[in-house]
Parts: sequence; structure tokens; C-alpha cells
Amino acid sequence: MKNKLLHLDLLTLSVFVKLVEEKHGLTVARQLGLSQSKVSRCVKQLKEAFKDELFHRSGDGLIPSSVAMDLYEHAKIIVSQQLTMQDKINTSSCKSLHLKVLANEHFYNAFMKATEEVSRKQKINLSVEFLSWDQDSTSKVSQREVDIEICPGPRDSSSIVSFPFATSVEPFFIVARSNHPIFTRPFTMKRLFEYPFVLTRHPKEEKSKNNLGMYIQKNNLSIVSCSISPSIKFTMDRVKSSDAIGLFGNLFAYQECQNIEGVQALDITDTFVPIAWPNPSDKPESISLHCRKAGPVALTEALSLSLMKQFQTMQREYWGPNPENRRQVNRNLQTPPKLGVIPN
Repeated sequence: MKNKLLHLDLLTLSVFVKLVEEKHGLTVARQLGLSQSKVSRCVKQLKEAFKDELFHRSGDGLIPSSVAMDLYEHAKIIVSQQLTMQDKINTSSCKSLHLKVLANEHFYNAFMKATEEVSRKQKINLSVEFLSWDQDSTSKVSQREVDIEICPGPRDSSSIVSFPFATSVEPFFIVARSNHPIFTRPFTMKRLFEYPFVLTRHPKEEKSKNNLGMYIQKNNLSIVSCSISPSIKFTMDRVKSSDAIGLFGNLFAYQECQNIEGVQALDITDTFVPIAWPNPSDKPESISLHCRKAGPVALTEALSLSLMKQFQTMQREYWGPNPENRRQVNRNLQTPPKLGVIPN
């Protein structure tokens, strides 16, 4: 067995770990970018090395044997350590690094500012490629398809490490053209559905979307039209040229809206949150950078600290020195409140 174990490479051990976790060869092949025949050959090597069948088939997929489960934790550590070593070698041995980052558009500028600061301090050239969200976005970090993900809340994965940089996902606000009738009367959620609206797409939105759907059904409301986009530009072009209303969340989105002429914002946090998240524990309480434990962890932490400083400045500018003094605001985005002044 000893000689055969020496011939088990990182890929074969990675296949083994993934098979225990995913239970389906096709899923493992897709995640690791392999053919099914290659996965089968790896399994054959593993069986020969460990003198055990390792898996048996069931209606739920491949069920690991007791031997496989005993070996799993050891193999997982080996794979993780080798990946960590490779990432550290890649990071330390080069003066430049290209990062693939999953993020909504309103985080782009802040992230690039953080990148510039970290580049200067660590004397490394960082380039960034931003990727848009799709239905598989949340698994791309663990699959090594991207390096960093920006989204609310922690990640439910043992292979991911998270660095919170924003301690709140608020405020939630609507944006419409300055002379929009939505601003002429006190705001209610029912009034929002009198007009077309545009949502910014973000992860972990399904629960809030479902709750909004229940609110619509309960109150016999109907949606005039709704579009979902990760693009600030698309949303603002739509808002400025029609009766559509943009719905946004967090200070980074607000920061990006400030320099756009001809639009006005209304903070709807107190009205929106109880409807979107009737159970307060469901609402994300932070925004984080997420990366693989075997990825650029130290670099991600440094970027998160830079983003945290930006967030704290935004907090003071929006709510004043005490963020707990949050009140509904209705103001032109061209004239944000002065530092330390609570908006009326």
C-alpha cells in the first residue's frame, strides 16, 4: 500500500474529497473541470491504494464506506495544505497578481480604491477583473473560479473564510427622477407598486424577494413591471427617462448614486426592512469579502480593512457621528448631508 499511496497525486485526493462531500461523480467532474472517465480512473486508483471499495451506490448517490470516512479528514487536510502552499508560492513569488472578483457594480470603485492602497503598502501590482452574478456565483469561490466574492453575511462553507468590512446592509432607499410623484406624498410600500421599478441584483436575495411576493399577494397588489440588474448605469438610465423607481441597499450603492444629476433619493429603511425580513434574524447584518482558506487570505484581509475605513467614513457622512440616529431622509443626491449633521 505504501508504494501505491506515493503515487496518489493532489488531483486524485481532491477527487476523493469531493466525492465524499458531493456524492455524485458528475458533480465532482464539473466542479474540478474533469471528464467523467478521469474521475472514474481516480476512483480506481483510490480503491487499489486503500484496498477498499470506498463508496457504494444508493438512491442518494455515492455513500462513503467507513474506511472512506476515516480517510476523509486526513485527505481533506492534505488537499487544503497543498492548495494553501501553492497559493502562497504564487503570491510571494510574483510582483503582480490578477484577482477575479464577484461583486455588484456599486462595489467596484470602493474595491479599486482598496486595491490601490494595498498595492502601495505591499509593493505589489494588483489587477482586478470584476465578474457579474449568475445562479452559480456562490459556488465559484470554493471551485477556484474566482478569488474573492463580495456579498452580505458569512458563507456556509468550511473552505471559505470571510472578512466583514461593513457592519450594516442599510440604508435601503429608492431613487427616482427629481419631479417624480412618489415624492409628493408620504411614502408607503403600496405606493411603490404603482410604478415600474428596478431592483439591483445581489446574493441572498431570495428570502427577501419571497417575502415581498407574499406582501404583494396579501395586499392584492400587482407589479406594473420589474427589472433586475446589477448595473447602476442601467438602473439610472431607466429611472431618469421614465416613471420607474430604483430600489437600492447599502451605503456603497448610495455613494455611487450621489454624482448622478436629475434624481432624488428617499430612505425607506424603516418601511422596507419589516416587510422584506419579517424575521429580523434573517436580515444580513454585514457585508464581507469571502475567499478560499487556500486562497489569498492575507491579501483579502488587507483589502477588507481598507474597505472598512471607507465604510466608516460613509457612515459618518450619512448618519452623522452616531449611526443609531437614523431617520428617514428625502434629499437630492447632489447635496449629501454635511459631516456630522443628521438629515431632516
